[in-house]
Amino acid sequence: MSKTAKAGTSTGVKPADIPECIADHAAYATLYAIKRFFDDPAANDCYKKWLNDQQRNGVIKSDYVPQ
Repeated sequence: MSKTAKAGTSTGVKPADIPECIADHAAYATLYAIKRFFDDPAANDCYKKWLNDQQRNGVIKSDYVPQ
């Protein structure tokens, strides 16, 4: 049985205790997943709509340009 952490709770894992090679693998996996997400035109359109909504509601400044 796998255990998952609930939002707002601590897992007890200290970032400084994570070996650099494990942190690197996690970073690469995350970056790859984000790239796959934005490679999907529907997901990219959804993001653009979300960003437009955030700018319109003043959450993000309208001159913000993601890199």
